[in-house]
Amino acid sequence: MASYDSEQIIKEYLIACKLGVIAIAIYMYSNGTISIRNITLGSRFGDTLSGNVNTVATCFGMMFLPVLYSVLMKKHRNILGIVATAVALVCMLLTGSKKALLVIVIATVMVLFIYKKPIKYFIFSAIVIGGIYAVFNVPALYNTVGFRVVDMFATFGIGTAVTRAQSTSIRSEYIIMGLKSFLNHPIFGGGMNYFQYVNNARYYSHNNYIELLNNLGIVGLTMYYLLSIKALRFFCKYKKYCNEDKKTIYILCITMIVTKFILDMAMVSFTALGAFYMPFIIPFMVMKKEKDLIRHS
Repeated sequence: MASYDSEQIIKEYLIACKLGVIAIAIYMYSNGTISIRNITLGSRFGDTLSGNVNTVATCFGMMFLPVLYSVLMKKHRNILGIVATAVALVCMLLTGSKKALLVIVIATVMVLFIYKKPIKYFIFSAIVIGGIYAVFNVPALYNTVGFRVVDMFATFGIGTAVTRAQSTSIRSEYIIMGLKSFLNHPIFGGGMNYFQYVNNARYYSHNNYIELLNNLGIVGLTMYYLLSIKALRFFCKYKKYCNEDKKTIYILCITMIVTKFILDMAMVSFTALGAFYMPFIIPFMVMKKEKDLIRHS
């Protein structure tokens, strides 16, 4: 078996993400999950694919960062990557998930770090202004994601809600409940589904940190995130010593890890799809190869 270096690992991962985005989009179109009618009317889609639009948005988000990176890097850029980036972006937005918006914001910051030309600040400003305008003025986008953003800000006392949806406030209540119940068994937790059991809750906590603390305690939380924290520390420490090509790989890995950390605040991922582990696994593989290279240099 060939011994892959870090650049080869990223190359293979980019190809897999491009094909994954296109394959999922084709499947969604073929089974009627996504259609011109559903895009035009602005209804949220994704339920018939996974049972949860947020799951669909997150899966696309996990692949969106690598395919966007492939478009930014000339040596990886091709028509498949450009199409995959556009498809992932549209599908993420039309799920109406706030997680999708978070990924898009994080991706924009990644672009600023990778793209060196000063014109990036003008492009960034134009994208932000255009994106905000589109979300609140294009019916298809407002009816899927725009009104949810309004409701989210209303939960924090900014503006007035336009619907009775309480997802953000409910999640906040779950976090408070979970922090209290975690104190019952802080070291090793109370066992799987302890949060639901002790709080008599219908759903899980919708927060990976709270769920891990309740189920597996501080020990479980530490074991789950330790390697990713070590990888993040490695990339931040050695990024300044790399050539430009390697530095962009480090930035991608940092972005993937940070995205996972942020998304885990609003979802339980450690018992979810295997794809949700990729933003930790790929950077860890890259770190291991880079450490081997440093050790033998």
